[in-house]
Formats: sequence, C-alpha cells, structure tokens
Amino acid sequence: MADHVVRAELPPSGARSGDLGMAVDGALTGSDSFAESQSLAAGKNGPAPWDDPAVERALLLDAQRMARVGSWSSDIRSGQVYLSEGLRQLMGLSDGCTATDALDLIHPNDLPVIDQFRDRLRSAQASETVELEVHDGTGTRTFLVRGRTERDADGAIVRVHGTVADVSPYRAAEQQASQDRRLFGDAQRVARLGTWEWNAATGECIWSTMLYELLGVEPGTPVTYADYLALVHPEDRGWVHQRFQELATDGRAVEVEFRVVRPDGARRVFRCRGEALGPDNGSPIMIGTAQDVTEQRSTETRMMRSSQRFTDLVAITPVGIALLDESERVVDANESLCQLLGVDLERLRGMPAAQLVHASDRGGRLLASSNGGRHGTGPFRVGQRVLVTASGKPVYCELSATVSIADDGERFWLVVFSDVTDRRKAAERLHYQATHDELTGLPGRAAV
Repeated sequence: MADHVVRAELPPSGARSGDLGMAVDGALTGSDSFAESQSLAAGKNGPAPWDDPAVERALLLDAQRMARVGSWSSDIRSGQVYLSEGLRQLMGLSDGCTATDALDLIHPNDLPVIDQFRDRLRSAQASETVELEVHDGTGTRTFLVRGRTERDADGAIVRVHGTVADVSPYRAAEQQASQDRRLFGDAQRVARLGTWEWNAATGECIWSTMLYELLGVEPGTPVTYADYLALVHPEDRGWVHQRFQELATDGRAVEVEFRVVRPDGARRVFRCRGEALGPDNGSPIMIGTAQDVTEQRSTETRMMRSSQRFTDLVAITPVGIALLDESERVVDANESLCQLLGVDLERLRGMPAAQLVHASDRGGRLLASSNGGRHGTGPFRVGQRVLVTASGKPVYCELSATVSIADDGERFWLVVFSDVTDRRKAAERLHYQATHDELTGLPGRAAV
C-alpha cells in the first residue's frame, strides 16, 4: 500500500483558528487556496507562515486548550512569573493575575505539598522532571503539575518552567475503577466466592485472590488444571474431571457441586460454574466461579434432619395432627387423625375443616373461639369440639393450635386433636350414677 502524505500550510499571522481548518481542507480537496498556499510556502510571496511567532503562539494556545493543559515559567533572578493564556483559561484566571492568585485556587490541604514540590525542584537535576497533583478549592478537579529547572554554568537555578494539566476525568475514572475492584473483592469475600480462568490448551489457570484463600493455597502460587483437580475429593474427582472435559471440548456450560480436600486437610463443599470465554470462536479459555457452600449445605442438612424428625414424631404420636391453610382447608394430616375420623388422607386433603364438625356442635369455623371470634397467632386452646367420623358418629376432641410459617412465608395452622370421647363418657357415667338410684334408675335427691 502506497504512503499518502498530506501537507498543509499554517495560516498567515493573525489568522483565526477557522482559517487553519480552511487551509487543511484545501490541502485535502485540492482547491485553489491550497495552490496559493503552496506558492507562499515556496517563498514567492514572502516568508513561510509557520515562521511567524504569532501564528505559532495561536497554534500553541489551541493545542493547550484541546489538551486541557497550560504552561508556566518563573525567572529566578528577576522574580517574574509567566502563566500562559491556556493555563489562565484552564483555571479561570484573569489576564492580570499573579502566581499568588493561582495558588489561592488550590485546596488548603494541598498547600504543604506545594512546599515539598519547591524543595524537590531545588534538588532536582537539570533534566529531571518533578511532578505533583493538587486539587482546586472544591476538591472536585485534579491538576497534574510538572516542573523542570534550568541551571547556569555554575549549577545555579536561573529558571523554572513546567505545565499544568487537568486530569480530573482520568482520576475520576481511575477512582471508579478502583472502587469497582474493591466492591467486587468485598462481594467475593462476603459470598465466599472466587473466580478462575483456565486455558484448556496449556492447562494453566489464573485464580482470584479469594479463590486462593478459599482453597487454602498460598496466593500467587502458579496453578494448573491438574493442581485444581488434585484438590477435589477422590470420590468426586472422576466425574468432576469428565464434566470439565465436556466444557473444554464441547463448550457446554458446567455447574457442579463437589467436595474439596484442602492442603491443610479441611474438607469443604464447593459449587462451581464455568463456561467458554468465546464459544463461537474456538477459544481455549474457560472462565467461571467457585463458591464455598459448606455452611449452607450443613445448615440445609440439619434442617432436613430436623424436619424429618418432626415428620417422624407427627407420624407416631397417638393424637391427631392436621395442617390447615389460612382458609381452614386441610393440607396434611397424620395417620392418627385419619384413623380417628375414619377418613383416608387423600380424601381428607383439601376438605374444609368445617365439614369435620358434627351437627350437634356449635358450628362455624373449626378454630373459632366460643364467642365466634378468631384466636391469635400464638399457641392457644380452641376448646372442646364435636367432630364427625365418616360413619356419622360424634367424636369429642380437645383442640390446640398455633401458627406455622412455611419457607416461602405462607402461614398455616398446626392443629392438635386430642380424643376425649372416652373421658367424656366416663364423666357422664359417673354423673349419672351420682344422680340416679342404682336399683330403680330414677333420679335421686342429688339430681333434684
């Protein structure tokens, strides 16, 4: 490919910045103005424009404005300080400002740094550049100040010059990136989650600092896929390796949970997710996460065992137990309640609890209080209710209930049915004997 060179002349002295653009446009389009400029460059109509100091100054000012930078210099012997027009515009200073005016714009907390900057300039070599960063009075803008000294033959400083650049956008981006990294690291630490990268072609792995910590490996230690696989529990290693090979060969995303034996002998449970970085371009790079879920699985196991113990207890208890939803429909019941009512569980499920009440009872909702109101949410006694069996026979029960809340927040009533039919019959029999004559069966004086 041939090289293309574009030449454009500088505008004449005193030309506006737009004239420079017209000159460049002419160079690109081949207009007559460009031809005229070529003749100027050849010296036919006078000296070349770029030899004009005024033009050079205008271009320098434009360059400083675009780069958000300004220049300064200080003559040590005369004490004169020069602030470029670009610097004054950058900092919002007037044409007649002094160095003191510029320093007044600096945040008070940065003033001690200015003194250190001066000391460093005094001890710096002639070609050495000294840098510092300062903020404006509001603390929202950041300026990068660079300085360099000029010395005479005896080594004495005769002049100091430098630049000031507004680096606020860059520092804001760096601060945001730093904050994002910190938040990401904090999130990994809280979630006990690390990230990894695996080159399936070379076997080399890159782990996040958190993953090193979770797996008990010294941070920074070079690791490979083989090192990772060696940490997997021997009983899980085979199928885990198979799944990751499927990821590497087919690009099929993987999500596995397995046991890990750390170098210190501790056993942990990890949940690992992975996928190909570029599944469509054949990239050998695989990326993913690894989360230590040991505590969660331990808690779940304890809850499952506790739930199973409760289920076993409900199943073998001699009293009837039912779980009702908030509308008082039967959700579940134990075998004792099914036997008490003579109804199988499948038929009992979904049945309104009101249908369990005998016609001789006070009626209404099963869990209604004696005055018809609703009991509270804590454990409470409903009192004695007369239930009905499948054959229509009345059964006297003492009811106690409490609220049970499921994992999804749904509320249920846990109701205990204690059969007091025999006790009630015995009490009625004793009352009859106490109030009736044993031989005639007629009411005695106690009954009058």
